[in-house]
Amino acid sequence: DAPAQLNTERGKPVEGIVLCAPIGKPAPAGVAHYAYCKESTQTALLSGSGQTLATLEAMPGSTMKLVTAAVLLSQYPERIVDRYDCRGKTTVQGQQVTCPKAHGVVSLTQAIAQSCNGYFAHAGTGIPAAVLLQRAGLWWNKSFQHLSPDVLNPVWLPVGLEPHVTLTPTQALHWMQCLA
Repeated sequence: DAPAQLNTERGKPVEGIVLCAPIGKPAPAGVAHYAYCKESTQTALLSGSGQTLATLEAMPGSTMKLVTAAVLLSQYPERIVDRYDCRGKTTVQGQQVTCPKAHGVVSLTQAIAQSCNGYFAHAGTGIPAAVLLQRAGLWWNKSFQHLSPDVLNPVWLPVGLEPHVTLTPTQALHWMQCLA
């Protein structure tokens, strides 16, 4: 089998490749390239010969902000900021956090709608990583017990840009079901 071609313009597999198949199930007839979706291990696009072509796990990005918001509302309401002035960049624990633009004064609801990195970096930094990861694990059907809080960046975790925290396509689908 020829290896799957990657569309470098979009960074996505070429159309016709099944991106996610259950472990132990053969690829559908005529499809040689698909991903095994497993928990707590690398999920990858594989060639028919089993060669890894591309990793399919990614940081959760702004979906983590919804996890952070839920934890703020349910467990840390004192950390909710009614009026956060987003100027497009801020410093949190010595790290520069930027937004694509200055959002101006935002509440939690507006920070969610505008995906304000600064709001969630400031409000979420005081939440223990274990608390955020427990909620994320429930929603994403994934265990993060293998991660030590020492390796996690407390500024980027509540924003969704902590590189040690990743999702597979299957976990993203589970997350969407929780929201629906």
